[in-house]
Parts: sequence; structure tokens; C-alpha cells
Amino acid sequence: MKKLVAMLLLAYTPLSMACRYTPNSYVETDLQVRQLTVEGMEQRLALLQSGADTGALSRDESTQAKVQAVFNSQGCTAAQHHNYAARNAKLIADWYAAHVEQQRRRDDIAQRFTFFSNQLSQAAR
Repeated sequence: MKKLVAMLLLAYTPLSMACRYTPNSYVETDLQVRQLTVEGMEQRLALLQSGADTGALSRDESTQAKVQAVFNSQGCTAAQHHNYAARNAKLIADWYAAHVEQQRRRDDIAQRFTFFSNQLSQAAR
């Protein structure tokens, strides 16, 4: 019986036990998620501009599934990802300071996010 209880506890160990970010793995995951999000926005904008149903566009399950797959590959949830960033902001900032190319990539993705966000807002009016 004790073996069964131990096996069940191991089988139902929460993802928080598996989510083991380092600054490097956090940044790589974050950049992948941001890139997928921007690509999804770009696709939604193209569909919206071609006259697609706005209701269907609000349910972008493809992008959501891709983002979830990235989190799953790290054994993390989106909430754990955001919590890591909140708890380790200085560590992440220091990592970016030492990895300028990754910072440029993040800045580029952020600019594209802002651009597509504005375009989607205008197209939805």
C-alpha cells in the first residue's frame, strides 16, 4: 500500500516541481513564446484584412497550442514563467546585459508586437 501511495504522489507531482529555469533557459523560452505570439498576431492581421470573421480570430487556438507546447517543453506553465520573471528580474536583466544579441532580439520582437497590436486595433474598428 505504501508503494502505491508513493507512486501516486510521484505521478501527480505538480509541474512546479519540474519547472527549473535558469536565466538562459527562461530567456530562450520567453523569446520563443514572444516570437510565436507576434507570428500569430501577424497571421490574424492578414486574415482580418482579408475579411475573416472577427469572432474566429479571437480564438487563435493554433498560436495558443504552440505557446503551450513551448512551456510544456520546459515543464512549466505560463504562470510559473511569469512568476520566475517577477522573482528574478535583476538576474534576468544582468543576463541580458551580458548577452546583447539576445537583448536586441527581444527588443525587435517587442517592436513588432507593438506594431501588430496597433494594426490589429485599427483593423478591428
